[in-house]
Amino acid sequence: MKFLAKLAVVVLILGGILFAAGHAMGGSVYSAWYNGALHPFREAFSIGWSSWQNERGDIVNDAKDAARDALDDARDALDDARDAVGHHPESEHTGSMQNGETAFSDNHTKNLAFSLGRGEYTIVRGQDDQFSISGTGLDALTNWVDGDTWNIFYEDRQSKQEDRKVTITLPQNFRPEQVELNIGAASAALCALGADEIEVNVGAGSLTADALDTQELELTVGAGSADVKLGGGWSDYRYDVTSGMGSVTANGITLTEGIAGEVAAGSGSRHLNLACGMGSINLTTQA
Repeated sequence: MKFLAKLAVVVLILGGILFAAGHAMGGSVYSAWYNGALHPFREAFSIGWSSWQNERGDIVNDAKDAARDALDDARDALDDARDAVGHHPESEHTGSMQNGETAFSDNHTKNLAFSLGRGEYTIVRGQDDQFSISGTGLDALTNWVDGDTWNIFYEDRQSKQEDRKVTITLPQNFRPEQVELNIGAASAALCALGADEIEVNVGAGSLTADALDTQELELTVGAGSADVKLGGGWSDYRYDVTSGMGSVTANGITLTEGIAGEVAAGSGSRHLNLACGMGSINLTTQA
């Protein structure tokens, strides 16, 4: 046994000497067979690594592109809302709030367009026919009625989030035709609401919504999150979903997640158009 052990050591040493000598004379270590020939270890390793690097690069680039698209959509929607400030026509209910509450009744209002910045917002349904805003930090909000649309816009970007807690109240029997909700670095809770079309854009904030009953929901999330309950059952919907590095789930089932996901499915009469950059969208249905 000792003799065999010594012999093995001698063979290893001899092999090492020959390897070093061959390498010094410009030789290569051949360890991979492909394309009908034996190839050096360095070349085989390089080919495998290069291939993996290329695939990884393609995946990462796809993810970045999808994330940029989702974030660009959110930014565009917020920019459109910002552009509206200062360009609305004067009307009976047009005006800005300065540390106070606003309340009015208007039978002509059919649409909602809210752009909410830093703070906590709760959108509820009242017990009468009034639209109203109450809470703290209202000096940063401007609201006005433009034609048949009630607008609320956050315009003070220097205020601190903890200073603002706002309640937005809708009339008891109000059912809008169109709803546009833009959420920046804010948290918003939306009551059960029915509308023909609902568009929601969430930047770095969060949204929780209870029983949205609509034929068309367009929901875009950048780096934030959206937890949304939908009216009806999942079979009532058809959907188009894209995601960058975020995730989209429905009733606990993952539709897309990870890097660069895209899916279109369903055959219902209601339509969901969902885009998620790096955040998350979680949907649940009533049935």
